[in-house]
Parts: sequence; structure tokens; C-alpha cells
Amino acid sequence: MADSPQVLILGGYGNTGRIIADLLLTFTDVSVTIAGRNASKAEQYALELGRKFTPTRVTWKVADAADAISLDRVLLGVNLVIVASSTSSNTHNVARAVLRAECDYLDINYARAKLKILEDLRGEIETAGRCFVTDGGFHPGLPAAMIRAAAEQMDELIEAKVSSVISINWSKLFFSNETMLEFVQELADFSTKELINGEWQEAGWGKMVRHVDFGGKFGLRNVYPMWLEELSALPELIPSLKSSGFYVGGFNWFVDYFIMPLGWMWTRIAPIYGARPVSKMLVWGLKKFSTPPYGTVLHLQSSGISNGKKCNYELRIAHESGYYLTAAPVVACVIQLLKGAGRKPGLWFQAHLMNPQQMLTDLKKMEIVIESHESDSI
Repeated sequence: MADSPQVLILGGYGNTGRIIADLLLTFTDVSVTIAGRNASKAEQYALELGRKFTPTRVTWKVADAADAISLDRVLLGVNLVIVASSTSSNTHNVARAVLRAECDYLDINYARAKLKILEDLRGEIETAGRCFVTDGGFHPGLPAAMIRAAAEQMDELIEAKVSSVISINWSKLFFSNETMLEFVQELADFSTKELINGEWQEAGWGKMVRHVDFGGKFGLRNVYPMWLEELSALPELIPSLKSSGFYVGGFNWFVDYFIMPLGWMWTRIAPIYGARPVSKMLVWGLKKFSTPPYGTVLHLQSSGISNGKKCNYELRIAHESGYYLTAAPVVACVIQLLKGAGRKPGLWFQAHLMNPQQMLTDLKKMEIVIESHESDSI
């Protein structure tokens, strides 16, 4: 056990953390520590994994992201910390503890405040020679990587847009109050930026809706622009790129047309007091009104020039479970980090650090649906 890399997962018994742990034990030789505030849940899931895999590869510990002493204790001997819990408010505490423990870091939290905290620590991270990976998962986490994959398929990538469908049977899931509260708080800063003629601009209301054919059981859907920070550097990474963006479909009719607009207004007017009641309404609306078909899809549509001819490239990444599709890219990233060449000191977006083609290969091994299609423009 001592010879294998040690990975500690904060929130390792949660919806996504459980899957990350299982996939790590399946596709790597790491040993895993399930950590969180609930000792019973951590122990129970560690024992379950121990029965499925080798007991010596799995352990559990009680850890509180808000308690520096607790973190220092559990991080002894750890090589990589994966933050799979809703602890973005404790980002500074966790990041500091990781630096003290001289290990690496990967999170799946989507929060602008978290990015600011990590950016402020960039110098210390680089000086320490640690590798910090942020915005892991599938969205954020995959859209910019998919666009980078498209750029490798042609001489000049001119347009690349990634759209998503997330249709989940929420009634069968449990999610913590902290998770939903963080999501609602992000509504106050929701941005609709798109790359238009090579510049990032807020989408106008009249041109905000796109119609995307996801094929299969989802068919034609309306999607709306959603800004992800991982997109920001794409024009610099891909100078030929002139048009791009990430676009999301809705949850269900009631959440989309009633709760989300109300939540957006309420969190802007009263960001401190409005978030909690909106998060409760959101949970109720998701559980009450979500209906089949269920599944999660990311669909890239791109165009450019190859061998002097106009060409198109499409890439589709899908899985029945949104939580599984969040966990698998994290494990694909860890696989690249473990190989050495994929680990680079500094602060990185998952979507920028990963080798796109290796990512697709590893995701396919994890039974993620990967479909691509190339064609000449007519």
C-alpha cells in the first residue's frame, strides 16, 4: 500500500465522490482514502469498496474542510487531494493545507469565488512545485478540451460550439443543502458570453437561443449561452478561432421558466438572504417536475479549414448518469497526472491540462459514449 500513490477524496461518499473512488480503484493502482465530516458514511463506503477491491487499498478518515488542524492530520502521506464536496467557501483553507502537506490538488467545484482564491495563490503553488487542477468534471472540465480536440483535427479551427443536455431523475437523488446553495449563489453572476468575431461578448437577448439537434432520444433542443472560465484562453491557444461558446439546455419546464428567472432576480436583489429559499425551491422543482428521457450529453459542432478545404468536425460525449460523466473526466485527468508527463507544476484548468486525445481514449475505456464525425463543407 505504501508504494502506491495515495489519493484522498474530500466528500468521497457523496454522489460524485463515490464514483470517482470506484473508477480510481478500477483504472489505476492508487490507494484511496474516503474522507468527510460524517464518520459513519465514510467508514461504510470504504468497507464497501474494500469488499469490491483489495481492502488494503481503501481507508477512511474524518475530515472537516473548515478545520485546518483536521486537514493537516488527514493529509499526512497523501499525494493528491480531490475535492468532491461542496466546500468552495473553504477553498483557501483546503488549498493552504494542501500546500503545507506538499501534495497536489484537484477540485470539481464550480464557483467564481474559488477561482479568485486559487489565482491569488498561483505564485505560491508554482514556487512549491505543486500541481493544482481546478474546474474538474464535465462542465466545466470538458468543453474547452473538446474544442482543443477539434483544433487537432484541422489546420485552422474557425468556429467551435459545445452544447449540453443534462436530464436527470432528480427524485432519486440526495444532494446537500450546501451543494444547491452554491449553485444558486452562482446565478447572481451568471454570464452569457460568446466568442463573436474573435472577441468575448455578452449574448444579446434576441440572439441568445440556439437550436441544436442532439439526435437520439433528445432530438432538437433549445440551448442558451453559459460562460465558463476555461473558455477564456481559447482565442490565445487557437488564434484562428473566431466563434465559440458553451450552451446549456434546461432542467425542466417549471424550473426553466419559473424558478430560474425568479432565482436570478432574487439573488441579485438579495444575494445573502435570497439564496437559501431559492435553493429550497430549486430542489423541490427538480424533484417534482423532471421527466424522462434521462441522460447527459455534450455535443461539439465545429468548422474550419483542412488541406485548403472547408471542413466540419462533430464530437459527442454522453452517459446516462450526469454524476458518472462528472467523475470519469476527473479520473481521466488523474491517469494523466500519474503518468508524469501530464503533471505540470502550477494552477491549471482541467480542460487545459489534459491531452485531449488521451482523454477521449480513457473516457471510452470507462464506458463513456464517444462519437465523432468529420465531413467536408458543401
